[in-house]
Amino acid sequence: MPKKRAANGPHKLHADVLAFVEKRITPGEPIRARELATLIRKEFDLEVHRRTIERALAGKKTSQ
Repeated sequence: MPKKRAANGPHKLHADVLAFVEKRITPGEPIRARELATLIRKEFDLEVHRRTIERALAGKKTSQ
């Protein structure tokens, strides 16, 4: 039997969370995903790994 496939894409970052993250990004400065994860936890009561944030933002940059 084949293994179940993993989720494709940042499934925890809904539009409202992603918009929240994008508002806190300063152009020209490095992404501080750990700090953003802490802010998401406080604002939305949602645990998100820093790599999830980095992947979501990398996908947004390439799709635009």
